[in-house]
Amino acid sequence: MKSKQVLPLVIILVSLILAGCTQTQPGSGGSPFCGGIDGIEMKFVEGGPPAEVFDNNQFPFEVTLRLLNKGEFTVQPSDTKIELSGISQSDFGGPSYSKIVAEAVPSRQKDQDGKCTEGSPIHVSFGVSPDEPFKYKHSLPGNTPFTLRADICYRYKTLSTTQFCVDKLLPRFDREPTCKIDEAKTVSNSGSPVQVANFKQDPGGENKLTFSFDVVHKGTGAVHSGALCDTAFQNKNKVHVKVSASVGAITCSTLGGTNEGDVVLTENKRPVTCSMNTASVSGQREFQTPISIELSYNYKQHEDTAILVKHLR
Repeated sequence: MKSKQVLPLVIILVSLILAGCTQTQPGSGGSPFCGGIDGIEMKFVEGGPPAEVFDNNQFPFEVTLRLLNKGEFTVQPSDTKIELSGISQSDFGGPSYSKIVAEAVPSRQKDQDGKCTEGSPIHVSFGVSPDEPFKYKHSLPGNTPFTLRADICYRYKTLSTTQFCVDKLLPRFDREPTCKIDEAKTVSNSGSPVQVANFKQDPGGENKLTFSFDVVHKGTGAVHSGALCDTAFQNKNKVHVKVSASVGAITCSTLGGTNEGDVVLTENKRPVTCSMNTASVSGQREFQTPISIELSYNYKQHEDTAILVKHLR
């Protein structure tokens, strides 16, 4: 009799242990995004360029780069630019060392089941024309190393969202609220190198709720505005911020008293302070509503590779 009673207990305990060991797969859960701090990953394709070539026009070659968008914003055609440097056209010949990418660079996507799928990579080549390959033109006294750099610049966006608590009954002493107007909120970011962090909501008085957040650069590249690859001083570290919600009127003192504008990051960060006017909000019970924050910017990063030019005797 006792053994029959013990067996169901063992089964229950094993089930509980297995349930406790179950982990949420990446990209699933409550966030609408896959997440991450990457944008476009750029790599030189093996053999493009070769690790070793010869001098005196003896070894024509091409340069090919593989672009994989590891973030969650699809970069549109003509919104990506690649520039080559580190070698000179007078030494290596070749076509133009700058190219606007005509294709879109597709992003990661999260489906309704929480599964994240990668975007398809694209390839960009230089020197593929039979009349304009790269080749070292001159005679060298001996083997000489060069460093080829590819800079990529692209227009990117971050989409961020959080659940905001709207409540016009202040103060509240006689009821348990369904949400709080005076706490830090969880914020979800699409995969991108610039993100929203430290979202905090507070009461602001009659018909007013205040909130603040930080715009934070978490990637390894450079943020700028203006033309692609134009990192002049006036464009550096500049991000365009737009804050919106389906209810209430939002104004941000940091954005000049409107709901959108430019901010300049200092040491990769900029706090933003806003408020919501709830005078036009109907109803009296508290409720949650999403606040959306859109960050727009240009992003620049680079990849290096070595080329050894051998002297052909």
